[in-house]
Amino acid sequence: MKKVEAYIKPLRANDVKNALNEAGFSSFQMYEVHESMDTSHQERVSGTEYPVDLVPRSVIRFLVKDNELEDALKLIRKSAKTGNPDDGKILVTNIDHLEYIGE
Repeated sequence: MKKVEAYIKPLRANDVKNALNEAGFSSFQMYEVHESMDTSHQERVSGTEYPVDLVPRSVIRFLVKDNELEDALKLIRKSAKTGNPDDGKILVTNIDHLEYIGE
């Protein structure tokens, strides 16, 4: 089992959420964060570029079976992509143990 965390542009969050739901990945958490940038980052607003220290991101986090991982990653990449180099990133972590509280 894997934990997937996708850090994406907020304007693409609903597209990613809908794509995951349609494919059967319906159990996930979604929240907003601000990510610091290692280099000077510029955001374009109404044709003007402004320097930005913290970039807003939507994070979608969920668990997936090993054999479904590639499908989930493809869905995220396809639905989160805007064509910009800073579209986001996806982290994948191994889950060695999962235990439900109350069972």
